Formats: sequence, structure tokens, C-alpha cells
Amino acid sequence: MGKRAMYFKLLSASLANRRARTATILAAIIICAAVVSVVTSIYRDTGTQFGKELRRYGANMVALPRPPANFVDQSLADKAARSFGDRLVGYSPFLYGTVTLKDSEVVVVGVRLAQLEKVSPYLKITRIGTGRTLVGRRLAEKLELTGAERLSLSFAERKKVFNVGGIVESGGVEDDQIFVDLRSAQELLGRPQAASLAYFSVLSPIPRRSALISNKAGNDHLQLEPIGRIARSERQVLDKVSALIFSVAGMILATSALAVATTMMAVVIERRREVALKKALGADDRGIIAEFAGEGLVLGLVGGSLGWLLGYLAAQWIGRAVFQASVSFAATTVLITIGTSLAVAVIAMSVPVRLALKIEPALALKGE
Repeated sequence: MGKRAMYFKLLSASLANRRARTATILAAIIICAAVVSVVTSIYRDTGTQFGKELRRYGANMVALPRPPANFVDQSLADKAARSFGDRLVGYSPFLYGTVTLKDSEVVVVGVRLAQLEKVSPYLKITRIGTGRTLVGRRLAEKLELTGAERLSLSFAERKKVFNVGGIVESGGVEDDQIFVDLRSAQELLGRPQAASLAYFSVLSPIPRRSALISNKAGNDHLQLEPIGRIARSERQVLDKVSALIFSVAGMILATSALAVATTMMAVVIERRREVALKKALGADDRGIIAEFAGEGLVLGLVGGSLGWLLGYLAAQWIGRAVFQASVSFAATTVLITIGTSLAVAVIAMSVPVRLALKIEPALALKGE
């Protein structure tokens, strides 16, 4: 018990008597820990937050009928949507058909209108009435729509009347199409529970390979696969951001470790006579190592704790500034931050400790 009390007394005295050096080492470790805390806190949420941002560009997965089938079974598409759980941002089957409107043929698209802006957020929708049907801008100009009107669409012997509620614009083929409720389109086209395809907007990470989903009977498969261009772009952005984050963090960690090592080297040089005297009085290498390692562990623990808190607050600020969302707390971030700080402190002290062990008591006490 006496030895342990003496050890802690020497440890506290060593830290207190060299306040400037201790403050320098502590500052370097706090910076190191803060960087680790920021990186780990943000990195945990990067995929989700970037995924939410990228969802502004539309769906990133599609369900297609598996040949020889020409249509998607809506129940299977619904099953695929449920498989994504809370990562699903938006989903809708799309049923395309050519119908007759005022002796002209137009393309009608059956969708879940409430989900249209989630899977196709690039569409600009202008409301002109209380109806649910949306008409493409170019088609609306041809029809000279000036407000809420009723459109009579027919296919074969079937006919339905739709109330126009808005104009949709994309600069693409959607400007010549009519978007109606999915069930109404299925009834008009005589395709109950069928869709041409289904689009999914899913938070990253998304599956890299296609998957087959079947019904209970084991047939009527649909093919679920990522939309190549969008999926590749998402992965590239996330990979580049992650590489940038870890590169910067690595450089700061290396700089912090160098600062700790340099400062500790100066401490060892200052304490050459002290170390020599301890050796002359019978202290062995294990005792010398224990004293320096203890200083490193204390500084690493204190610096790591303070650095984690500082980094977590910084991560919250960054999350709100960049993603307009707070960063979630995780106990693993605390453990990683403090563990890294302890590792940096101990590793950075390895060279100075070796120098201390090589001190010759007789020469050092003589001042040589």
C-alpha cells in the first residue's frame, strides 16, 4: 500500500511541477481526441444523412418483371418495399398504358400519387384544382387547360373520367403524360394488381446486386435491382467523403502523436538527473516505465474525455449546419475516442521512455 501511495504521489507531483509541459501534452491529446470524436460521430450518420440528401435525385432501385412476364405483380412489389423497413423513403408501382383522349392517343401513368414526389422529387408540380390527376405541361398546353377540368380517358371498351388537379413538369417525357391513381389506371387498362415496374427510394447502403422476390407459390418472380447510374454515384460520393474524412483525421492524429512525443522528449531531457538519481537509489527499469506510462495514461484518459465532449459538441454543430439534423449519441464513440487517446499517449511516449532507460546515473549526475 505504501509503494502504491508513493507511486501516485510521485505521479501527481510530476504532472503538477511541469504544468506548461503537461498543458502542452494535454492540449495535443484533446485535439487528437476531438478529431476522433467528430469523425466517428459524423461517420456513423454519414451514410444515412447523405442518403437523405441524395434522395432528392429520385429513386435508386427498380423492380422489373422477370421474363417472360410483362408485368410486375403488385403484391410482390409491396413485399419488396416492406423488406427495406425504415430505410424506405418512398415507393410506388408504375403502370404505363396508351389511352384515347379526344380522338388522340396519350400515355397514362398509374402511380400512387401520394408517393410520386418521393420517388420522383425532380418533378415540378403546380396545383390548379382539387382533383388528383396530374397532366404534363406540354400536354396541358395542347389541351389548353386553364384550370380544374375533367378528362375522359378510354381504353378498349372501358372509359373513366378524371378530375385534373395539377400540372407536372420535368423537361422530359413526363411533360406529355397523364398521371392518375394506380388503382384507377389498373381498372381502365384491365390490369388488376399489375404494374409495368416499381420504383423505390431507399437510404444507403443499398444492395449492390439484383435479387429475386417470389410469391408463396414460388412463381411470378420480379427482379429487384439498383438503378446503376444513381447507385454508383451514391457509392462514389460516400467513398470519397469517407476517404477524405479519414485522411484528414489520420494526418491530425499523426501530428498530435508527434507533438506528444516531442514534448515528452523534452520532459525526459529535463528530468535526466531525476531519473539518474532514482536509478542510483535502486529504481529498476520497470519502475521508470511505470512512472512515464502512468503519466501517459492519466493524460490520455483526461484528454480523451475532454476531447470526446468537445468533438461531440462540434459534431452536433456540423450536423445541424450541413444536414439540418443532430448527430446521434453512441457509447462506442466514447470508447473509440478514449481508447485512441490512450493509445496515442502511450505510443508517443515509447521513444522518450527508451531514452530515459538509457540514462547512465553516474554521467547524468555529473552533468555530462
